[in-house]
Amino acid sequence: MRKMTEDKKIVKLGYAYGVRYEAVDSFENSVFSEEYSKASFAVREIVERNHQLNEDYKKSGTEYRNRQQICNVLAFVGRRGSGKTSAMLSYLEYLKDYYKLISRAEIDEYRVTDKDDEKVMFTGLEYIDAALLEQDEDLLELVLVKMLKKFMELDQEAALERRNDYDYKKRELYRCFNNVYAGLKNLNNKSDIFRQDGGISLDPLKKLSFSQNIKEAFQKLVSQYLDIMQYSEIMDQTYPQNRYLVITIDDMDMNASKGFDMLEKIQRYFMIPNVIVLLAIDYEQMERVCQKHFVNEYSIKCPSEDAEEIYQRSMRLGTEYLEKIIPLGKKVFMPGIKNRTGIIYDEIKYAYNEDEQGEGFTGKDLILRNMYNKLGLCVDPISEEIHYLEPSTLRMINAITKDLHDLPDILQFEGKDLDDNKRRELRGNYTWFWNEILNKYLQKPLNKQEKHLIERIGEISFKDKNQYVIDFCSSQLHLLGNSLVRYGDFGCMLYMLHLYEKESRENRGFTNWIKAYYSMLLSRLFVLQKYEKDKSERWNKYIDYILHGEVLGPWESEIFPKFMSENMGVPLDIGRFELKCGSGYVFTNDYIIENQTEDNEKDNKKYFRDIQMLIFMFCNADEDTEQYINILPTESANTTGSKQSIKIQLFNCDKSFSVSSFFFNCIKYDRIFAKIEKELKEKDYLKYSVRKEFDDWKDKYNTTMAFPFNNIELLMNLAQDLEIKRDTSIYGDEEKIKVPIKSYLNVIEKKLQDVDEYYKNNLKVEKKCGYTEIFRECPVVDWLKNVVERDSAPDQDSSALISVYKVAISQNEMGEVDTSFQ
Repeated sequence: MRKMTEDKKIVKLGYAYGVRYEAVDSFENSVFSEEYSKASFAVREIVERNHQLNEDYKKSGTEYRNRQQICNVLAFVGRRGSGKTSAMLSYLEYLKDYYKLISRAEIDEYRVTDKDDEKVMFTGLEYIDAALLEQDEDLLELVLVKMLKKFMELDQEAALERRNDYDYKKRELYRCFNNVYAGLKNLNNKSDIFRQDGGISLDPLKKLSFSQNIKEAFQKLVSQYLDIMQYSEIMDQTYPQNRYLVITIDDMDMNASKGFDMLEKIQRYFMIPNVIVLLAIDYEQMERVCQKHFVNEYSIKCPSEDAEEIYQRSMRLGTEYLEKIIPLGKKVFMPGIKNRTGIIYDEIKYAYNEDEQGEGFTGKDLILRNMYNKLGLCVDPISEEIHYLEPSTLRMINAITKDLHDLPDILQFEGKDLDDNKRRELRGNYTWFWNEILNKYLQKPLNKQEKHLIERIGEISFKDKNQYVIDFCSSQLHLLGNSLVRYGDFGCMLYMLHLYEKESRENRGFTNWIKAYYSMLLSRLFVLQKYEKDKSERWNKYIDYILHGEVLGPWESEIFPKFMSENMGVPLDIGRFELKCGSGYVFTNDYIIENQTEDNEKDNKKYFRDIQMLIFMFCNADEDTEQYINILPTESANTTGSKQSIKIQLFNCDKSFSVSSFFFNCIKYDRIFAKIEKELKEKDYLKYSVRKEFDDWKDKYNTTMAFPFNNIELLMNLAQDLEIKRDTSIYGDEEKIKVPIKSYLNVIEKKLQDVDEYYKNNLKVEKKCGYTEIFRECPVVDWLKNVVERDSAPDQDSSALISVYKVAISQNEMGEVDTSFQ
């Protein structure tokens, strides 16, 4: 057996659907190089066995030779789309040209004979697509037709060696064809043997052909056929015993009604000397065809036997019969591209077409690159596992890559006003993803209940989609009525998907489908929001429905440490908590603003910025709230002049606070600032608005997305990374709360850095700027970094964030904070 080289395997994609032929020159670097080597090893065994039979024939004569059944069936075995047909037909072409290649060193790994052996020649027939055979068509008759067709074509082209005895051989060949066909006809028509008077007509009986006679007649035909099929261009002719007829049959397992009959014909007539049969089949499906045949036979012929006993016997016989015809040594396994053996997975590279230069991409990288360019969909490539969007077969990789290549890049629409045709073109990209990826490729591993859910999710309103998924996962996990279930909460939906995925690996097909669906849905909505500004209000409403609630849900409690106040016996989650604000005031630690000196002005700016940034950490900050900032007159014995106290005010609305809420709130900062600035303007403090920070950020990066959460997989993976790296401490010192927040920001940056580097180095994606830079420059992130890095004086609380925690703690101590969701 050949030893695999360390060279990377390049697979050329972009060809039309169907067979992909590979020339022998590309065998060494083909992804099927090992399979071609195994096939050559098996053919070598067949050739050696024929040579031994010829030696025995010299000693024992024709009768001995005709009694021998040679194991000459070589099967390329694999599932649909594994490339078995392409590999089989490429190898057939190699065998047909073998007599020309025998002296070339590059075929050393694929030789079926030694260099010094007598030359051999293979005559290959046009391949037979067994799946298309009609009920009344016979495999042997079809092979006869293929043989005759090939001979007549070569005869008319004068491509055969015409020696003095050519016409005689030609007449003998036709006589052999007639003998085989007559034998088949007699075998299928036995009704004229018996006379009406009850006697027997001996003349038809003499002509009656049994299968053994047909086999002998076919063997003589093959011998005569190979003898006359000498090409005039070949100077050094081969001996007749070194010539082989190659019969190639594809998809026999797909013909459930005739599959077993064809297998019997192969055993009966084709397992003879100087014949090689190449098959391309799904072995498990072929095994089921054989087993089904025996079940039907025994059920009819042994109706009184126990059904279970018939079934078990039929299973065994079907397996044994197939193994008899195709033993282990004659199977060339075509594993799926994801689980190939003998070759490192990442060594398999793909290039889109014959003209594409470079080293190509892995299957995962090629698909993910196209998903980004055509759909704006950035998925998480940082995983040792093969990505769920990557197809498992060459056929599917080629088909998806070809389709994606034909779609327009979404960047070509950048900065343009789109007419109706361009809008349809843009939407067509996402229609393709829905039809080909979601409705076909990703549905295959789903069970009946899961398929029922996804068949309906497209019909569910945007407002109810999240809850639809939550309800399904809850029912499967027996969590109905559990406190985790909150209506339509996005973060809760992600967490429920996480729990459902953890429950069993078999559930991953469903969770992958939901991840892909939501990623496609959000990416499409954001693209439409960007390019169809005349319908922006509609797209904003749909986005709000999907992104309702928290970003990470219960994860937010698990990724931050606990805080213990002096008066509490139970630690409080600082990552997220719910505030029921009966008084309307959330932030009760007053900031005093004064209009006297430059120092005061500096403090005023800091206080106003703290509060405005803090608002971005309230879940759904733009909903149910007419006013955020409450600015009230105040009096103080220690100060003089004009003074005001500022607070966050949410007017009797239940709001949850979670650090990650700014992910969602940043994309709607316009709406949030519309309410913030209303209060500032009334009190003549509009100059303290920090909207410009967000405007500048948006103008620079052409986005308001601090984190690419339209990639659901990336967001869920981030949550799990944060959970793994969480600080398990319980803090009592407010200042130390800054430590885990800083760690939280670092984990996110590291995640985005990894994604940026992968897309740049592996996927060769050219972007104006990376996700890491966009995240770092987000005004809320910049503020958070400043907060956790401030030095706190003994008499001054420098952290607005810690002030909120203090209020939450005091409310919790009074029993006014809802912690049921923790």
